[in-house]
Amino acid sequence: MSDEERTMEQGAKRLLDGAARNLDAQTLTRLRHARAEAWRRAEEANRDRTPGRAAWWLPVGAVAAGLALGVAVALWMAQPRHLPVLAAEDLELLAAGEGPEFYADLEFYQWVALHEAG
Repeated sequence: MSDEERTMEQGAKRLLDGAARNLDAQTLTRLRHARAEAWRRAEEANRDRTPGRAAWWLPVGAVAAGLALGVAVALWMAQPRHLPVLAAEDLELLAAGEGPEFYADLEFYQWVALHEAG
């Protein structure tokens, strides 16, 4: 802000402050009533708006929580119950002398172990 702008701002402030000090009683009363009415309307608008927001978030939150619970239960239920577990000794016997190809077919060996047991 330049010096000229600062000087002009200070002059305008002095002029407005002087005019405000010289207002008559009727104008001051009207200003007070207008200010009180503006505050009342602002508070009323705030009161009317607040429950709407809270009422909107409650069902959205409940639906989100229900969906999260549903997904968690579905994932939990989709887990296989009885996986064949190879003992370390069995795995060592199967892996003895085998190369990396063996590990590519590990699921096949688990399937064989499951069907041999059953």
